[in-house]
Amino acid sequence: MDDELRKKLIELLKDKRLLEVIKHLRKANVDYGKSIILNTKIPIQEVVELLDQLEMLGLIERVHGATVKNTEARFKLSKEVHKHHTYYTLTREGDHLLRHLNEEELIRAYIDLVKNDQFALNILKIANEVKIDHALTYTKLTHRRLEEVTP
Repeated sequence: MDDELRKKLIELLKDKRLLEVIKHLRKANVDYGKSIILNTKIPIQEVVELLDQLEMLGLIERVHGATVKNTEARFKLSKEVHKHHTYYTLTREGDHLLRHLNEEELIRAYIDLVKNDQFALNILKIANEVKIDHALTYTKLTHRRLEEVTP
């Protein structure tokens, strides 16, 4: 994976919901916000913000045109529908990122993400020592609020 895609992957890992949305779009090929909400269980306002973030990163784009065919939108049941929503699809770069995403790339990106974050490294050290990976345990051990421990 090239450096530019790795930087975008690190941005996705900062909020796992971003990764959920682009994975959903890969399955659906073309989809709109409300359908993404139903499939990912992410609240509407958050999905709107996530779609904007992904669009700014260049990983998704809006679909142009007046109609969407079910050959494009895999989750659509009817043959062709008039668009009443804003539909999104992966860009070539977004598809490329997902195609090359494997466990090894994820681990490397997570390492890049936390290697300069002393607080994250401390939490990982505690997790390794106590063999517990529950956020509330971390809050007690680090004497921090839950909002500070979880992204």
